[in-house]
Amino acid sequence: MRAAFALSWNVEWLGSFSVSGTDPETVSQRLDRFKPQKPAIAVQLSVSVSSVKVCPIDNNEPIGTQNVSNFGSKLVASNA
Repeated sequence: MRAAFALSWNVEWLGSFSVSGTDPETVSQRLDRFKPQKPAIAVQLSVSVSSVKVCPIDNNEPIGTQNVSNFGSKLVASNA
């Protein structure tokens, strides 16, 4: 089977959180209130048509992965 096409970026992982709604105002308010609990981690953020995956830069073991079809939480990252 062919591997899925994905775009990847090197970013800093700040954490994740649930968002009850998907409208821009709800997401924006939740992002404004977000306070990182731990230091940022250098990661690779990969987005494909089927999923979003976050792995540390130094290995390929996912910190988090989410299928797009049941996307219930948002990933928060800043440019590294």
